[in-house]
This record gives sequence, structure tokens and C-alpha cells, in this order.
Amino acid sequence: MAAWALSLVLVLCFSVAYSVILGSIVHLDRVPLVVAGFAAAWTVGFLAVPIPAGFGIREIVLVAVIGTVYPSNVLVSASVFCRLTMLGVEGLLALVAVALRPTGRRSSPGGADAPGRSRA
Repeated sequence: MAAWALSLVLVLCFSVAYSVILGSIVHLDRVPLVVAGFAAAWTVGFLAVPIPAGFGIREIVLVAVIGTVYPSNVLVSASVFCRLTMLGVEGLLALVAVALRPTGRRSSPGGADAPGRSRA
């Protein structure tokens, strides 16, 4: 249940981020439609398992859902920028995780530090 709730929060955050990016390109007069359209597009892209990261699927759904309100080239441009931004943030967080990982000696399973083994 908690994972489901966190997934909803994540999709909502992505949708708001897309709205901010789209709003920097065109004037947004239908923010709830953009948020709902991106949430639907992200979900369909996520469920398209054979397609890595829903590449292209998200954009097709975006154009289908909100393409009558905003130009399709603007929607796709904002989507590409959103993807690049997310990729950059994920890369930055990966670097932070590597920098903050604990260092030190790790024991291997069944190694000399395993219970019942003596060091000789």
C-alpha cells in the first residue's frame, strides 16, 4: 500500500515538473489537463514493458490527450527536455550515492568471517 501511494506522489511530481517545463515554453491555461495528461502518458509509457522507459509512447499519448490544446511540437519538445532533466537528476543522485556509500572491508558470504569458521 505504501509503495502504491509513493508511486502516485512520484507521478504527481513528474506531472507538475512537466507542467513547469511546458509553462516555460507556452502559456498554460489548463494546468489540470496538462497534469492529468502527463500522468496518463507516464503511466502508459511505464506499462509499455517492451519499450525502454516508454520511449515514444509517452509522447504519443501526450499528443493524443492534450494535442488539441497545445501544439504537438511544443509538447514533444517539453517531453524531451523533461526526460533529459530527469536523466540528469538521476545521474547526479547516483554520483551522490556513490560518494556517500560506506567504505570499509566487507565480509563475503561463507568467508573467514562467517559463523562457524575459524581464522587460521
